[in-house]
Amino acid sequence: MRIFNSLFNKKIIIGIHGLSNKVPNNLLEKWWIESIKEGLSVIGHPEIFFVFKSVYWADILYEKPLNIKEKNKKSPLYEDEPYLPGNPEDYKNLLGVKLKKISGCN
Repeated sequence: MRIFNSLFNKKIIIGIHGLSNKVPNNLLEKWWIESIKEGLSVIGHPEIFFVFKSVYWADILYEKPLNIKEKNKKSPLYEDEPYLPGNPEDYKNLLGVKLKKISGCN
């Protein structure tokens, strides 16, 4: 029972992408994790541990993934929204905002 309880007490974040094409799953997961860590740091909780899992199906819907090395903006493989770290100055006004606590999350 102890193992069962420890599995369900972990903080797991599941990322589900939309229907448009995406970069390869390993890169998309990296971007998601970096973004989540950035957000946790901004709200003063950089130490929170979480497990991230993605639901990725762009490889089923599209023959080739988006490519961050593609420079031709007209190419169907051009990635026009790569992850970029935010500017901490942009978050200063958000720090005073009260966030709704979700039941069961610490």
